[in-house]
Amino acid sequence: MATTIAELSKKTAGLSREDFAAAHPWTALAFLFSAGSRVDSSLTGDLPEDGLLVTDIFFFRRDAALGETEVGDPWHPGSFSVQPGSPVLFLDAAGEAPEIKVGRSEGSHIFLPYATVSAAHASFVKRGDAWAMLPEDTTNGTFVNEEKVEHGVTCLVGDRAVIAFGPEVRAQFLSPTALHAVIASVVTPVRDERR
Repeated sequence: MATTIAELSKKTAGLSREDFAAAHPWTALAFLFSAGSRVDSSLTGDLPEDGLLVTDIFFFRRDAALGETEVGDPWHPGSFSVQPGSPVLFLDAAGEAPEIKVGRSEGSHIFLPYATVSAAHASFVKRGDAWAMLPEDTTNGTFVNEEKVEHGVTCLVGDRAVIAFGPEVRAQFLSPTALHAVIASVVTPVRDERR
């Protein structure tokens, strides 16, 4: 299932942290935006009935490796943040696939059609109560909290970890409780001023 931070906020307004976690018990990937990223302009207003596709998100192309950016550069890791329009994809280990594949290949569970993302970039697998990431041998690398994770190394992914799939695509790994807190910190409740 895919949605945005703003849509989740609308649908879950007023839910306590516990009720939110009961309604959305899955770990989520919230995609991060920088000053150089935007949501497709066709996505104004409500989400399409079939949900948000990752292909609805466009990142401006930038040929810079993750390590070559500087603070203040819109592609520097610290320049990315969760925004109201940030897509949220829920990871569900109860599905048929034993692993969730991420990449540019159309056969990926999480399809990221960007030139800097490899066809088979990484996979997520459930290990007990935790999630692990297995990066593939990619050109632009896979990073967790700005540290490169080498191909063949299994990396446990902690709550609120930031994962970079190459230099342009970043997502934050969020438990239901952390996602509830992120929504509350990003989306300002709308007040009815008609009174």
